[in-house]
Amino acid sequence: MAPYMQLHDAKSRPANTEKARQRIVRGISLLEEVVRINPGNWSAYWIMGKGYQALGNSASACDAFGKSFAIQKEEPDIVRELMFECLNLGRAVEGVQAAEYAVKLSPEDTGLLANLALAYLIAGKNDDALLLADKSLQITPVDTITQNLKKCIIEVRD
Repeated sequence: MAPYMQLHDAKSRPANTEKARQRIVRGISLLEEVVRINPGNWSAYWIMGKGYQALGNSASACDAFGKSFAIQKEEPDIVRELMFECLNLGRAVEGVQAAEYAVKLSPEDTGLLANLALAYLIAGKNDDALLLADKSLQITPVDTITQNLKKCIIEVRD
């Protein structure tokens, strides 16, 4: 599954072939067996979530990341992925809660600040979104993704 997982700053292969999809489904199946044997294995749930993401199945990815988070509450990457899938599913309130939790874990992580700004934007909290985008850009002013997010926030707010 690793070649198809979407990871920060890593190139992934598209999962748009039958062979790729079969490999991911097989990987998920093996991980399901792992968590059947060891239900406390948060990393297996997280990797399952990444597999479901590669397949474009946000509902199953969100469920897997939620199970991972229920076990391991100190890993910001789990909450980051949970937030994205909540937002993909239109569950803005849950997305905001996840993003706020992630920022509490790592308050100086500019990516998490920008993610919270995005969640606030989707939840209609435009002023809060702009404040967070500005805070993120104060720490990392050259972040083009957050610069573009800020422009979107301003456009929506105006």
